[in-house]
Amino acid sequence: MNAPNSATRDSLRLTFVDTDASVVLTSKPTIVQVSDGKWELKNHAGASDLTDAEGHNVQSGLGWKLVDPEDVSGKVVASGRTNYDAAAKSAGNMVVPCETLTSNKDNVLSVWGQEDGSDTKGWSNRATVPVTGR
Repeated sequence: MNAPNSATRDSLRLTFVDTDASVVLTSKPTIVQVSDGKWELKNHAGASDLTDAEGHNVQSGLGWKLVDPEDVSGKVVASGRTNYDAAAKSAGNMVVPCETLTSNKDNVLSVWGQEDGSDTKGWSNRATVPVTGR
């Protein structure tokens, strides 16, 4: 595997949940059609209590995933993050591919606060307990 900051995108990074950390959403996330065949997650805002040893807030952004509650395979319909990922050199992703959505079907959306890993503190990401809804 290549290093997480490599230009080759086959790196593995893990995200673990800090069960003592939580996130509070300040708006209700919704999936909105922004153009023909293009959907995005909008109204995604919130703050977490992810802190470092000195008590400074270290939230990099919000992570999210959308799943079909009837699909027992655990397949993720769509996922993304609100912030730029320095390791992967990629912008946040709010796009929900329309081909993954089924009309008039409820999906489960989970949103969490996230601290991105780095080469100085380890590549694993740290996340809050997610907020989940339909």
